[in-house]
Amino acid sequence: RVIMPKEQPTLIIRAKNRVEVCRFPEPRRKIVDHDRVVAISTDGQLLAVTTANAVQVFALPAATEVLPETFTPICQITEVPDARMLAFSSKGKYLVTGERYQDASHNNVRIWALTGDNTEVWSFGSKSLAKETWPLCQWTQNEEYMARMTSNEIVLHNGQDLSKICYRMRIDNIASFSLSPAQARGTYHITTFVPEIKGAPAQLSLYEVPRGDPPTTAVFVSDPKLVARKGMFKAQTIEVFWNAMGTSVIIKAQTDVDTTGKSYYGESNVVFLKTDGSSQLIDAGEGPVHAVGWSPTSKEFIVISGFMPARAILYDANCKARFDFGKNHRNTIRYSPNGKLLCLGGFGNLNGGVDFYEKKGEEFEKRGSAQADCSVISEWSPDGYHFLTSVCSPRMRVGNCYKLWKYDGTLVSTEVVDELFETIWQPVTMRPIPTSPKSSVRAVASAPVAEAPKAYCPPHRAGRTGFTSSFASSAMRVDKGPVKPQKMVDPEYANLPPGTDIEQYKKAQKKIKDREKKLKEKEEKKANPVPPVQQEQQQPKQQ
Repeated sequence: RVIMPKEQPTLIIRAKNRVEVCRFPEPRRKIVDHDRVVAISTDGQLLAVTTANAVQVFALPAATEVLPETFTPICQITEVPDARMLAFSSKGKYLVTGERYQDASHNNVRIWALTGDNTEVWSFGSKSLAKETWPLCQWTQNEEYMARMTSNEIVLHNGQDLSKICYRMRIDNIASFSLSPAQARGTYHITTFVPEIKGAPAQLSLYEVPRGDPPTTAVFVSDPKLVARKGMFKAQTIEVFWNAMGTSVIIKAQTDVDTTGKSYYGESNVVFLKTDGSSQLIDAGEGPVHAVGWSPTSKEFIVISGFMPARAILYDANCKARFDFGKNHRNTIRYSPNGKLLCLGGFGNLNGGVDFYEKKGEEFEKRGSAQADCSVISEWSPDGYHFLTSVCSPRMRVGNCYKLWKYDGTLVSTEVVDELFETIWQPVTMRPIPTSPKSSVRAVASAPVAEAPKAYCPPHRAGRTGFTSSFASSAMRVDKGPVKPQKMVDPEYANLPPGTDIEQYKKAQKKIKDREKKLKEKEEKKANPVPPVQQEQQQPKQQ
């Protein structure tokens, strides 16, 4: 029996000349015959696709609704046939489009209101239109403000009327900024990055957005309220990681070249800032910082750093180390939506090894491992139970596919797609996610079930075990009950190949040690022979 939850996660697939939608185990359904750019709203209700002569917006069905056979756009914007970038506002009220920059008179970043007649409400020009810096417009969670960066300024627009500017915050020599995802201590916060200039250290700063209702006229803030700041050298580029509550932020600073010559990937530093004014430089040890990841609960985060094999360490919200995952070839951190499950993977230039953990109190217990070679995209399903890995073009020109894994590393399904470019889970508001995968299985099993069609079995395989179909033998099969938790692996055996029998390995090691001990004793006897007199004394007297 194949059991599916009431809310079925939906996968958006962008491949050559098409954008499709899929719900396991149903077949894929085409949305549109174009593959250039796609964007999905935060609530998962809207999907924007760039076509040959327009940007089309589609309404996606909720997780509890049936997928339609065909999709019809609810609106289309024909004024931007060459859109290269797309992004929705936090509540899906606006759509931001980015086009190729032409000259100073051309506003290539345009914002469209998706209510009414889809009118353009604001536009501006920008030369820096890249995936690393997109979106250029950042919104507060409630769309109260829209923030963008100009020369030496951060401009905050009224989220209800973008033509009105509320604040102009003066930040000299600013290179980038990041707006907090939620309010903390009664207001939003902004991080800014000022690179090294004329021998002065780079500045990583945390500012407070002015409190109160948005003003009706523009207010120039020449001296924004500084909350925390950390200066450092060796900071050319940064990555910003906010926690979900907006109370803390981690900034990873990076240089392109390691002056010591020890690392090909440059030098890294990690700074921890809080809205209460505290700041701290995280000691990541020697070597590069590969990944930083916050838990959805905002109570902990993980840093993977050091030369390979790298060490992964869990920190609490006060930046104190709480748990050591040991050393392994890992550079990716993925928390499940409820923060109870964790995936540490080694992708990119690593071999694709994946480890799955379940949170047990203050520690994590390893549930299983998998091998996802050449994966480009990896993400948890919204159900918090399955994990997706995708081999995508253009990075990998052959073997394009996406795979669905269970939380213990069991492979559920593999779908081959010619020239797969991107896979995106539809964000959904699911029912409360169980605190343990075992309770998730029980909740699924309590629903009415239907007999799944039996997979074809050749005559020569009749009566034999081990014959499985692709999805019918998936993680959603509950006939045998939940998977039993695995024992915590000792760090001494953490680097063994997946599937190694630890007990057999211990026995083999014991035999090797005993053999070495005997050889050592034999060599000592040869080096220090017993004199003949002592030998006679040691021999028992014959009666």
